[in-house]
Amino acid sequence: MNKKHAVDTGDSWTVRRNLRLATPASGDEAARITEALDSLEGLSGFKIEAGSDRLEVTYNVIKMDYQVLGKTLEAWGCPLASGGWSRIKGWFYQFSDTNARDNAKAPPPPCCNKPPR
Repeated sequence: MNKKHAVDTGDSWTVRRNLRLATPASGDEAARITEALDSLEGLSGFKIEAGSDRLEVTYNVIKMDYQVLGKTLEAWGCPLASGGWSRIKGWFYQFSDTNARDNAKAPPPPCCNKPPR
């Protein structure tokens, strides 16, 4: 099964993540993953193929983050891989998402020719 949603790449806060599932997705699991990801707000696109343990997702970090994605997949019975490299990537993705969300909420910087008071 191959399902791909429209991907919006014009936004500065949209990121694409390549993730690994704990086990290769069968046809039923790919359908469950599709149903789980369709329910998430902020997800712009994803790609999952039956028989593969690869999942490509594109989402807006202001509306959701890696942790929400992982918890949603785990709740639907399709957890992400839990190996050492996957945990390091997951930590980095969550750090990047949190940092980007904080930067998006920051006030605009002062103009270059006016010092801050």
